[in-house]
Amino acid sequence: MIANNWVYENLSSLHGPGIYLDSGAENYRVHHNVVWDMNPNSCAIVLSAPNSNNLFANNTTYHCGRGIDGGGSVEDWVMKGTRVINNIFPDSMWKIAPVPGKAGSEAVSQSNLQDLPAGNAGYVEWLNEYSTMYWPEGDSFQLVPDSPCVDAGTVISGITDGYIGAAPDIGAYEYGTPPWTAGCDLAGEIDWVDTLR
Repeated sequence: MIANNWVYENLSSLHGPGIYLDSGAENYRVHHNVVWDMNPNSCAIVLSAPNSNNLFANNTTYHCGRGIDGGGSVEDWVMKGTRVINNIFPDSMWKIAPVPGKAGSEAVSQSNLQDLPAGNAGYVEWLNEYSTMYWPEGDSFQLVPDSPCVDAGTVISGITDGYIGAAPDIGAYEYGTPPWTAGCDLAGEIDWVDTLR
């Protein structure tokens, strides 16, 4: 499980993704992460094919070149059972399509916010409007009350539990609930010497 992380400013001159799952990844649950300001030639989340039964849910990405993308050759492009649900990918998202001759090989995508790709005319103006429409000043990445992402998601047991409103929200934060914070929150002190024995 990869959950409740802030990943930002990987400006590597090469690939530089935020979250990376290599070929053969199975049964991962990647949810409630915020990834922003990555290398514009890379992407926030990479899922290399072939892979199976992974879940990418309620993640928010911003200013990353691409929101989520796959790797591997077309011959390996099998993502059976992988689901991409309730995510904000404003920078663009992979094209999820079946591989010729491999029925059922594609990932399932639903309830994701995917807007204008970076190459479109007026992208800068749209990006400025987007940043005020979906989250307040600063990089809080929380939804504003009139966001189209509020109550627009799909229920996922164990992931969207405790949502407020008619349906879960799209993105990493549920409007109207206290925002989660990234990082370790261990209660008390740990005696690492005794723990490692």
